[in-house]
Parts: sequence; structure tokens; C-alpha cells
Amino acid sequence: METSRVDTALANHKAKGFDCCESVFLAYNDLLNVPYRQARDIAHCHGCNTGIYGFFDTYEDIHFFRYMELGVQYWMGEALMLCGALCGAFLCACVKAYPIAGELPSGTIGVCETALEMDRRFKDHFTTGQCSEIKNQLNHSAKSCASCDHTIRFCSQMVEDMVFPGQFKPFEIRA
Repeated sequence: METSRVDTALANHKAKGFDCCESVFLAYNDLLNVPYRQARDIAHCHGCNTGIYGFFDTYEDIHFFRYMELGVQYWMGEALMLCGALCGAFLCACVKAYPIAGELPSGTIGVCETALEMDRRFKDHFTTGQCSEIKNQLNHSAKSCASCDHTIRFCSQMVEDMVFPGQFKPFEIRA
């Protein structure tokens, strides 16, 4: 069994300055056969509540939006506010189910059931999938209900449990 990569995802966020989506997706890109540069390009456009905002200037950006569509079929407005760590988990699930292989497929190729289940589990745990609501930025609450570290940890654990079942040793949460 391989050692958990939850700490890798957290280090990507803290030490390397990756956004939440990059932090999760780049912890597992090698297992998904996605080269580092392409993985970074795919994941760079969503995280830290920055959203997609229409900047599809590379082929990889188009792949990102395609995988978001496959994941849970979010409409554009909701995808713009979605937690970046959850997007990274969706990308892992969708790339595993529908590997990147050259040209984008024509038409809809299906919905990733694993991503749908991730969405359900995330919302059960955090009550919403929207970054700003998770952090209570909209109501200016004095205390966030979750930190980015917590969402990255939770989403990385979902990736290990659901996308790569049995491949990783259980992650032990340290105080």
C-alpha cells in the first residue's frame, strides 16, 4: 500500500502556493497518467474562489471545463463559486473514469458517478459546495466554518477512498 498523499496536497497549497484545485489534482496526477504541466494547466483556473471566469485560452482549459461538466453537470454560475478542492477531487474522479486521450470527444460521454457521490458527501459534511459559503465570506462571520486546509484534506481523502480504493494507507489526522 502506498502512503497517503493528503500531506502532499496540503504541502502543495502551503509550500508551493498552489490554489486548492491544483493542490488536490497535482497530488494524484501521476496516478492518472496526466503529465505535470498538463495537470497544472487543467487545474490552474479554479481554486481560491477565483472560478473559471471564461479564460479558456489553452486546450487544457477546455479539458478542465469538459471535466467539470462530466463531473456533476454544474451550470456555469455554480461552477464559478465551487470549492476549488472539490473541483480537484472531481477532476481526479473524472479523469480516472474518462482518461484524457487527445481530442475532446464529441457530444456527451456520460456523467461520472464517483464525482456525483463526492459532491453528495462534500455537501453532507460542509452543507454546501460553494467556497465563499464554506468560509462564511458572504455573511462576514467572525469565524469560518472550514479552512482551505480542511477542505483539501477532506477532498484528498475522498480521492484516495473513492478514486483509488485500497491503494493508500489510511490517513491519520494529526492535531
